Amino acid sequence: MKSNPAQALHDPLIYVRSPGHRPELFIARVCGGRPYAYLNPDRVVVDANFATLWRTEKSALPTHAMLAMLNSTWIWANLEQNCTILGGGALKVEATDLRRLTFPDLDDLAVDELTRRGKRLDSADDAVALAEIDWVTNKALTGAGCADDFAAVIEALARQGLAHRSK
Repeated sequence: MKSNPAQALHDPLIYVRSPGHRPELFIARVCGGRPYAYLNPDRVVVDANFATLWRTEKSALPTHAMLAMLNSTWIWANLEQNCTILGGGALKVEATDLRRLTFPDLDDLAVDELTRRGKRLDSADDAVALAEIDWVTNKALTGAGCADDFAAVIEALARQGLAHRSK
């Protein structure tokens, strides 16, 4: 009995209707260096090699604000401390690790600032945008007082985790 080629073309389309396969954001599940989140503006299909994120409630952070937060040094440090380190030193980022992340309390101004910076984040190499994201995040975590000192401590913690698993 021959299979119907037309049916074979349609079966995968049924499978990818889940929001998890067409996420707003995604992060590689296995990271050799610093983990970065990426925007999926066209909502293309993303495979299981990536942890995927999408909003389920209207009150959730805007997508670009979430992109900015996920690329902050605060989140990097959290992932370095809480994710599994694989045999070759890569960091394994699972959905459960992402669910456990602690976000600072963000007021409307901080959400707006993160949204603007998330929209400006062209690539993981955009050091200026990443520094501005860290400034907003650290200000939300510490108040206006000691954000610079706190930023240095958090970055040192993240780099220590990366160095430890890269040996």
